[in-house]
This record gives sequence, C-alpha cells and structure tokens, in this order.
Amino acid sequence: MMRPAIRLVALMLLSCLIGAGRAEAGLWDMIDALDGPGPSSGTGNIMVNLVCSDAGGARAGDPFRTRLKSGTLRIPDDAGKGSCLFFDWRSFEAKEDDRFYPVNLDITEFGASARLHPTVELGGGIGWLSFNSRFPGASDDITGTRLTISFPRVTFKPLMAIPFKPFNNSRGGWGFLQLYFRETIVVGNLTDEDFATKPGNDFSRDDQRISSMGFIIDATTVLRLAGLR
Repeated sequence: MMRPAIRLVALMLLSCLIGAGRAEAGLWDMIDALDGPGPSSGTGNIMVNLVCSDAGGARAGDPFRTRLKSGTLRIPDDAGKGSCLFFDWRSFEAKEDDRFYPVNLDITEFGASARLHPTVELGGGIGWLSFNSRFPGASDDITGTRLTISFPRVTFKPLMAIPFKPFNNSRGGWGFLQLYFRETIVVGNLTDEDFATKPGNDFSRDDQRISSMGFIIDATTVLRLAGLR
C-alpha cells in the first residue's frame, strides 16, 4: 500500500534536485559557465518533437515498416517503443560580474531521441552556439558561433509518472510539463577575446563540456490535455 506513495515522493525529490541548480543561475532554465562568462539563466526555450514513430510500428506482413505520426511529444502505449526527431532552441543570459560584461547565448540543435519509458526520453543532437557581448559605450557587438554536440539529452515527464489513472490515461497530455538535462560539447577553442572581458581576466578552453538543465512546457500537449487538439 505504501509503494505508490514512496514512488511519488521519490519522483518529487528527483524533480527538485534536477531543477534546482545554483541559485544565481535561475530555477527555470540554466546552463553552466563556459569557463568564462556564466553561469547563465534562461530567457526562453522551444523544445518540440517534430515527428515520432508510432508505438505499434510494424504491420502483419510488413515487419520492417514504421508508421510515422506528426505531432509533438506523442506518447506510445508501450514502454520502450517509439523514437522522435526533435528541434531545440534555447536562449540564455550571463549577467555582468567581476570578469565579464553581460553575454547572451543562443543554442540551436536538431537530433533524435528514443523513449525508454512513456515518461522518459534519451537522445542526442548537433547544432550551434551563438553568443554576443559588448563593452560599455562600444557601438559593435563581439559575436561568435561554435558547433555543439549534445549527449546525453534526457527529458522526464514527472506528472505522467504519478501512479494515478487520471495522469496515465490522457493520451500523453500530462507530459506538457517536462524536466530536461543534457551535456554539451562546444567544439573548438574559446578565449577571453571571444567575449567582452574585463581587464586582467584571461582564459582559453578547447572542446569544453557544459551542462544545462531546466523545465519545459509544451503548448501543443496542453491543447491535447484540454481536448482542443
């Protein structure tokens, strides 16, 4: 009798641990420091599954055929079935500190993910990091772009993991709230010359790995939950 309650408490604790991060980074969305500016807090994100494979997939007489269904975060009936192609865009800001003036970051990625469970997806992606900053009084921004490779990219739908039928029998609608975590390699070299750096602060890093985590709300899934889609 106590097992569902223990499971729910454990999931709530996990959600808090994943989403907390450092206080100055902001609770909703954050990314680690680039061994330079940061940590950065999120200013906006869009994360959608562009197309997903059907949970059933193969038909009789056609064992290798997979039917594709468009839509955002379509949840399969069975655990471990289904995969998705995704698009992610995230925007961050590192506030001014004693080393750097404010830096804005945008990360855009495409990739693929597989469902390990109706509430969990694991995947990886490739894309680019764009950044810009400016010295006070300067007329031009300091800008740059670097290739990014992300793995793992984990998303978790905590409401769908609650062991009560209303959360499990809504065609995935309660998956509108998600937590994500990912590790990203910023390919190439970054130095203090790539940012508006204050005097006396020098750094240089190659192929730096950064972590990011936060919350996502999927508007399409909210409409599905409300019966409007």
